[in-house]
Amino acid sequence: MAFCPECRSEMSATVVECPSCHYSFPKLLKPIQGSLAWSPLATAALTAGKVLTGFGCFVLVFAAIAALLRGELAEALIGFPIAFLMCLANFVVFARVSEMDRPN
Repeated sequence: MAFCPECRSEMSATVVECPSCHYSFPKLLKPIQGSLAWSPLATAALTAGKVLTGFGCFVLVFAAIAALLRGELAEALIGFPIAFLMCLANFVVFARVSEMDRPN
């Protein structure tokens, strides 16, 4: 459910004009295609981000195992899992952003 910004009446979220006061909603602006966000440099940065964060997750698993073997339980069971989850979250962001379609 949506509300008109002019008359505050309830309406469907998909309408382009308010049925009560006939307020016309502005069209959404398209992103600029020639911007840095869609450049080859940005694609290379996303690829590097995916590779480095994936490698970082891999390294953190082995670092946690090594810390366990050294008897550093706090780091192995608290610090490294938190760092791993943060690294994994960054990997997911890089992967999802790189799968986004270019604007038409």
